[in-house]
Formats: sequence, structure tokens, C-alpha cells
Amino acid sequence: MRRLSLATQELRHADLETELYLEFQPIHDLLTRRPIGLEALGRWHNARLGMVGPEEFIRIAERTDIILRITDVLLRQALAEVAQWPSQLYLSFNLSEVNISTSARAPLDRFRRSERRGAVSRDTRNYRDRIDARFRAGA
Repeated sequence: MRRLSLATQELRHADLETELYLEFQPIHDLLTRRPIGLEALGRWHNARLGMVGPEEFIRIAERTDIILRITDVLLRQALAEVAQWPSQLYLSFNLSEVNISTSARAPLDRFRRSERRGAVSRDTRNYRDRIDARFRAGA
């Protein structure tokens, strides 16, 4: 409980512009195995806590509405990066339901829901094995 409380306080007072950064995970076409896009993955490095995993800081941010500020910072970073990419690559950027539900301008019919990262991350090897098997089977 102490870690959660400390992380919550640190996140509330964080300099999000300098402490948050992105890593990009390639998205490949299963048939050609060529990259077709990149998924933006938010990361937080805090001077006091060190690296804080997204499963921890995103949960805190969603409960405290800090997620809106985090999304703003990370989306600006992502868009700056995308401007330098080849035009055939797309950006995958995960939004919290808090982001979508608080935006009156969000055209909800244009959003595509994706699998939550946590569910995949917990059993990455099994997930990859299943994808590889489907690929070999021609699915």
C-alpha cells in the first residue's frame, strides 16, 4: 500500500513533460512479415521511484484523472515522431476510456477497440505461440 500511495503522490507532482517518454513496438503484417505500423507505449521514469511500469502508473492515472494530462503529453510526443516516419507506417496509440468518455468531440464510431495490453502481457509467450501457429496454419 505504501508503494501505491508514494507512486500516486509522485505522479501528481511529476514533471510529465520530462518524466514521460515513449517506446515504439513494431506491428507487422502476418503474411508479409513487414512492419506496417508502430504502437506507442508510454513509459515513466521518476527520480525517486525509478522506472514505474505502465500497469502501475496508468491504473493510478485513470483513478485520479491524471490520465488526461498523460495522454496529452504522450500524444504530442507520438505525433512529433510520426511526422518523421515513412508514410506507409501507421501509429497505434491506446486511449483510456476516461479519455474517450470525457471528450465531447470524440467521434466514437471511428474508434476501434483493441485488446488490453495487460491481458496479453501476462502470458506473452503463449500468445506469441498461438499467433505463430495461426500463421503457419494460414489463418
